[in-house]
Amino acid sequence: MKRLLLAAVAVFVLLSLGIWIYSAIETPSPMDYGVARGRSLLNAENYLGALESVRSLPEKHRKGADVHTLLGTAYLRLHLYQAAIKEFEDAERQGSRRADPWIGLASSYIELGDGKKALDEANQATSVDPRSADAWIMLGRAHWLQQDYPEAEKAALKAQSIEPGLPITAELLLHIYFDQEQPEKFQTVFDRIQNPSKGVQDLAVRFYIRQGAWLKAHEVKTRFERSAVQKAILETELALNREPQRVDLYPGLIRNLVKDGRYSDAIEAARRYNGPVRVDLELGKAYWTSGQKEAAIQAFQRASSELVHKLSAEVALAILTGDIRHWREAYKAERLEQDHFILGKLEAVLPSAPPVIQTFAYRYAGTYDVNFYDKAVEQAQKVLKEDPRNLDALLSIATAYHRLGKVKDAKHYMEVTTEYYPNEAEAWARLASLSIERRIRMKR
Repeated sequence: MKRLLLAAVAVFVLLSLGIWIYSAIETPSPMDYGVARGRSLLNAENYLGALESVRSLPEKHRKGADVHTLLGTAYLRLHLYQAAIKEFEDAERQGSRRADPWIGLASSYIELGDGKKALDEANQATSVDPRSADAWIMLGRAHWLQQDYPEAEKAALKAQSIEPGLPITAELLLHIYFDQEQPEKFQTVFDRIQNPSKGVQDLAVRFYIRQGAWLKAHEVKTRFERSAVQKAILETELALNREPQRVDLYPGLIRNLVKDGRYSDAIEAARRYNGPVRVDLELGKAYWTSGQKEAAIQAFQRASSELVHKLSAEVALAILTGDIRHWREAYKAERLEQDHFILGKLEAVLPSAPPVIQTFAYRYAGTYDVNFYDKAVEQAQKVLKEDPRNLDALLSIATAYHRLGKVKDAKHYMEVTTEYYPNEAEAWARLASLSIERRIRMKR
């Protein structure tokens, strides 16, 4: 009986000792808690909180590749790139078995615009972990930054094969195909995306503009905005039901009704509105799309005289009336703005327009995509073959070359213009501006 009791006591002691040892090993230390909390805050995009959580630990606990990588990632998200690089390099020296430090370094150098260093680090990341989609995406981004599009595409497709369906991979491919002028591939990738990010939406609009599908660009932009626009309309209508005297809500309501294609409702809302903010540009669009041409012309004339939307209003009037004077007036606007509705309307009249009108049209399209300035020059040269002293063509070529960064060529055409038209104040003003800009560039 005594032996049995002793054996029971011994078993109890051994069991207690085992439980104590296991608890000592398995119970998370303060360092584990700090790092885990930092990682959670990082995942929640609370980057400052992640930094504070880890940096609050004693110095001896702020070591190890994972800790340095966590700190580097937080600094990277806060755009503190040099601090991020230091932490990622420390993680690298700690002998990390994962590709994360090299991915972080590549990302930091991409943000700093150092393509060569980004390539070196991204290549190292793919060597450390060839099955990491993130590493291949970073390599693709580094090649894209270096404008090595074939290699960028290979890396992006490799990432896609490892982990299909990543939105970031699709976005990288879209940028590659956009810059490489491969519309078929761009369209194929874009069509597979169900819920594109804001960045992808904007790139798609730019893609259709560059392809000359200006109406499609407007339709796509409107489709992406529709949900938010309809929500804003409903909220405004509810607010006006509660407070009918809130005339300040009408301008936004009218703009959103036009965006949503509710043109008759927009016209009716404009009739009820008599506030200080002018809505003539939006009213002109509503009348135009509703087939009320004369009312649209009058609305755009009022919008032009108000100066705020002079450029858009005069381009609209040029399309509606076919009067070249409106194109000339458009380029006297002091405020540059983009209006995809107006650009979309321009697409239909462009093919049958004479070269001088195409010059103006492509000059306007150049404010959306700089590549169209080349087409403006091409059409203007056609005009000059028939009429070497054509003022519209000379001014347009000078403007296009200026926007393309060809200051010397722009200055030449402005000098020709002032020679032909010594009393043309606009030509002299532009020539002076170009001369100053060229001197500044030469000093650099």
